[in-house]
Amino acid sequence: MAPREVTCRHCGTRQRGAPAVCSECGAFLRLSSSALGHGCGTPTGGGGRRTPPPAGERRQVSLQRRLLAGALVIVFAAAAAGFGAFLYRAFSDWSLATGSTTITTALTTTTAGTTSSTDAGAGTTTTTEAPSPGEQIFPSESKASSFLPPSGGIGYNPDNLTDGDLTTAWNEGAEGRGVGEWVQFYFSPTVKLERIEIANGYQKDDRRFSGNVRVRVLRVEYSNGESHLVELFDDQGFQSVEPMKKSFDWIRFTIVSVYPDASWDDAALSEVRFFGSRQ
Repeated sequence: MAPREVTCRHCGTRQRGAPAVCSECGAFLRLSSSALGHGCGTPTGGGGRRTPPPAGERRQVSLQRRLLAGALVIVFAAAAAGFGAFLYRAFSDWSLATGSTTITTALTTTTAGTTSSTDAGAGTTTTTEAPSPGEQIFPSESKASSFLPPSGGIGYNPDNLTDGDLTTAWNEGAEGRGVGEWVQFYFSPTVKLERIEIANGYQKDDRRFSGNVRVRVLRVEYSNGESHLVELFDDQGFQSVEPMKKSFDWIRFTIVSVYPDASWDDAALSEVRFFGSRQ
């Protein structure tokens, strides 16, 4: 009986012995009887019945196809995740840039008894006497999502924000540059604030101020459910922020964005002062 032959429909090479794949182009030659006439190879001898490939070859082909499918799934998933992250960052930047998310800019920057305020309409800066502080209210407790462990006898916990000392600071201790980290203050009894003053960054000295991350946008949340965004100046000294004029018993500051220029990754605030009345 003459040896069986198969002609590859892909490249036209005739194969002796009816192999599973074409020796010239690598195309599959054998198909099941249900797909006869629709593949790339047609037997030219040895009768009309096809001989199925060995079980080992079938398992190898199946494994190759599964690996290829898995690789494609991983590639598409990674591409989708990357594109989603890009869209999120782009939308966040667009929201901040266009004002789709309402942001209140800090009203003033106070240093050494004077106040520098920005006139948004004219784009100029004026200097006046600092406003009367009124009654300063101290929180009964403060908490933070994270803070750096003490180093060299220096602590970085949230109590530093209300100790009246600009040479101490709260430095968040999470991975990254502090976006999403928060500090929260509790009041008993409830309070109604007229003004909040914030000292941005680590103001112990110029090197630490420029070296640590400074906060650009804070989300201010209140126990009554209200919230707003505040954009801080990248300056030393105290910045005056206008709060919601309603009673509450806690207030939280969450870091939304930071200024990019810093040597270390830890975002910092040096001091927070509250002025108003107890209810």
